[in-house]
Amino acid sequence: MQVEIKPKALVDNRPRAQVDTRPVLIARMTPALHVSFTNAAYADWFGAPPPALLGTPVRELVGEAAYKVLREPLQQSLAGEAVRFDAWLTLRAVGRRYCRIECIPDQREDGETIGLFALITDLTPEAGLHEQTQGLEMAGQHRNEVLSRIGHELRNPLTSVRSVLDQLFLGDADHVTHARALQLIDRQTRHMERLVRDLLDVARIRRGSIELIMAPRDLRELVQESLQAMEVVIGEHRHQVQVELPDAPVMVCADETRLVQVVSNLLDNAAKYTDDGGQISVRLRSDEGVARLQIEDSGCGIEADAITGLFDAYSQAPPALHRADGGLGLGLTLVKQLVELQGGQVAVYSDGPQCGSLFEVSLPVTSERAKQVKQIRKLAATTALDTGSASGLRVLVVDDNAEVVKAMIQLLTVMGHQASGVSNGSDALATIAVAPPDLVLLDIGLPEMDGIEVARRLSGMAARASVKLVAMSGYAAGTLGDAAALFDAHLLKPAGRDALGALLSSEGRKRSLDR
Repeated sequence: MQVEIKPKALVDNRPRAQVDTRPVLIARMTPALHVSFTNAAYADWFGAPPPALLGTPVRELVGEAAYKVLREPLQQSLAGEAVRFDAWLTLRAVGRRYCRIECIPDQREDGETIGLFALITDLTPEAGLHEQTQGLEMAGQHRNEVLSRIGHELRNPLTSVRSVLDQLFLGDADHVTHARALQLIDRQTRHMERLVRDLLDVARIRRGSIELIMAPRDLRELVQESLQAMEVVIGEHRHQVQVELPDAPVMVCADETRLVQVVSNLLDNAAKYTDDGGQISVRLRSDEGVARLQIEDSGCGIEADAITGLFDAYSQAPPALHRADGGLGLGLTLVKQLVELQGGQVAVYSDGPQCGSLFEVSLPVTSERAKQVKQIRKLAATTALDTGSASGLRVLVVDDNAEVVKAMIQLLTVMGHQASGVSNGSDALATIAVAPPDLVLLDIGLPEMDGIEVARRLSGMAARASVKLVAMSGYAAGTLGDAAALFDAHLLKPAGRDALGALLSSEGRKRSLDR
């Protein structure tokens, strides 16, 4: 092959100073692969002046790791072939370098090979830039794939919702069709809420801004709550569920909401990857100070090489195991991260495809004192429920989206409350000053005067003492920073009837007791 540099001419015909200033490392080697000439650049790499390197075997000079890369090209060159290639070399003196290596036969005029020339050009800076460029390209490709998957997963439920809405708009739906349409809209909306929640939760955990409210919890109750939350999903697949819970409380120190999310995600995963009519087992036991929750299914199982990356973000089962349910591949990522944040561990077991899988969550159990605290709190909550009932509240909705205000007012009215709405902070403060409501649902992202500034100004008004102020935001309460103290509660958008109902019932009971 053609090589631009002619090392024999360089060595034989140029002054030594010119050879030594070449940026290319130049060396001549004997047929026994001993060094017979080097320029200064070559010697600098190996920490010795050129005369000290003469006679040194190449293998000894470069080290065993680099020699494995160079051995075959050197032999090819001694056989009369010019070789040029790029490779990473790990050299004892200078470490790891990405190099362009040229091995050129040193031949007499009659064609006899009497050695070779080795030329090395350091391309490490260019290689680093190339690797960074490749990394950016891969990150961009991954981002596009994730966005495409998100779009696909959101379009599926939106397609179903759009279809039944169009059917209802046509006006020919009977009572049964109407009821089924509402159930489908509710189910698909909850699915989209779960997708968005998972996306936001993964981002919060990566930023370290996830909020955990740790307290003694009876894991049996959280499992039962999760089973109730997933009842519709499991029922749709006609799965048979076997539940084994101990008679005594299994107390763990955990965030109730997040632990229910963990168990629900595992149940959803089991339902998704098990053929309709399959078996799901839920077992809870406590031994040696550890609570162990096992969720086992009779589903498609997991290949051994897929288990390692199963908890990686945006990872899913292999294509052969994909289900129509789809997903963003975030459910198991959140399971692992949320469990570890609460001092626990997650393990997964499977004998392979079509052999089902078993997920085990381990959490440290709490002391007897924690059980007593839990029982006292439960008794106090029961007493509060018995001494007062929820009553209709006067609620002010503050949001710059007119459709959101209208929809919230309609929902609150159906739920038995008196609701009104305004679209900006100034009108909200004026309304509260004239006729303070019982509760204010305040959007944070208002124009001109945002929700935090409204709350700050409201804190200086006499009406604040009688108003419960609830932040309504698409971001978690932790993102409000110190401003979170300006609010009595926080609701994450979209706040459905369940979250609103719990908040309003609690406030209604409180005001009933105050009266």
